[in-house]
Amino acid sequence: MIKSKYIILLIIAVLIIFNVYQNRNITIKEYLIDSDKIPEAFESYKIVQVSDLHSVTDDGFANNLLQVIRDQEPDIIAITGDLVDSTIYNQEAISIQEGNTIGIAGQATVDFVAKLVNIAPVYFVYGNHEMILLDDPDNNSFKVALEDLGVIFVNNKALLLEKDSEYVNIIGIQDPATLYKDPKFANSGETSKDRTEIMMSAVTKNIDVNLFTILLAHRPEFFQIYSQYPIDLALTGHAHGGQIRVPFIREGIYAPNQGFWPGYTNGLYNEGPFAMIVGRGLGNSIFPFRVFNSPQLVVVTLTNSVNSDTLQ
Repeated sequence: MIKSKYIILLIIAVLIIFNVYQNRNITIKEYLIDSDKIPEAFESYKIVQVSDLHSVTDDGFANNLLQVIRDQEPDIIAITGDLVDSTIYNQEAISIQEGNTIGIAGQATVDFVAKLVNIAPVYFVYGNHEMILLDDPDNNSFKVALEDLGVIFVNNKALLLEKDSEYVNIIGIQDPATLYKDPKFANSGETSKDRTEIMMSAVTKNIDVNLFTILLAHRPEFFQIYSQYPIDLALTGHAHGGQIRVPFIREGIYAPNQGFWPGYTNGLYNEGPFAMIVGRGLGNSIFPFRVFNSPQLVVVTLTNSVNSDTLQ
């Protein structure tokens, strides 16, 4: 009986150590996106996706992440929401003082982004934590701090990426849950689905549909909505890989806004020529641990096999 007790304790200790290691071990998931709409200048163009970091609270993890990103030598870095965690951010901000402050956790994240922009241009859309946190999404100290660093916000915008006088579209929508806070959409739609459709319609209205188009969005569960618009590639997060994963099964157990046994938590999903990548994310929020679900950095490389064949 005593021996069995020690064996059980040993197993528990090993599982705890393994889980702590997994939660700090950054994995890299690479995707090759092939489209005949990708211009020659964008051949091998590399995008690193950072999603669901949920505030920088561990300098060692942050420095390791920065080095992993540097090693990828990206052309751009796309942040697809929940850069900060609303609970941590608010607690730390309140503990300092009231007024126009970004708080300790907020400042640590700003310091992280200051190093990020030295690696490559950074494009950012709000996730639900930014929308919960910020009373005015367009005018707040956190956004100003990031813009001062050179971060390019793509909330409900359509922009162009340029390389050697050739272009692709990059568009973005902010998380729809608290869209009423945005004056442009204050009275739009009753549900998150309605608001997502309204934002997608608005942001794609004037884009050049002949250009390859990248969408930055936080929510993966609106895959079917995204696929109805002239989008070639969507980068999303939010699902945390299903938080708890079962080995050899694609989807995780639970995801926000999808519930148990969700449909979109990890990897590449296709609908005709449209592709959506769901990054498993890098941090944790309410549930503090990932199980069989290491933090993940997504690396996307663009290619045009037609151009490549012509060049050979």
